[in-house]
Amino acid sequence: MIEKATGEYIGNIEIMEINNGVVKIGITITPKQQNKHYGTEAMKAIMEYGYNKLNLDGFELNVYSTNPRAIHCYENVGFQKDGVGKTEEDIHMIHKK
Repeated sequence: MIEKATGEYIGNIEIMEINNGVVKIGITITPKQQNKHYGTEAMKAIMEYGYNKLNLDGFELNVYSTNPRAIHCYENVGFQKDGVGKTEEDIHMIHKK
């Protein structure tokens, strides 16, 4: 992701794997670009693309339980906690159509 006004690098968002209509996604925002709502904007954009262009049924991700800003961002766009992630420190979150 690149900031339009300055051309500065913001971070990455990616579709990592699609399984039975549900996609695993990952997002990273550089520390300098955090707290500017880019994560929320990127999540909304990739979900709109996934649901409307790829006909996906849902999204899932894992987030560190020690990252409250990311958890808040995901909950803001409709993700719900769905148990433990890949490790005990992770939270698995899902978003369904």
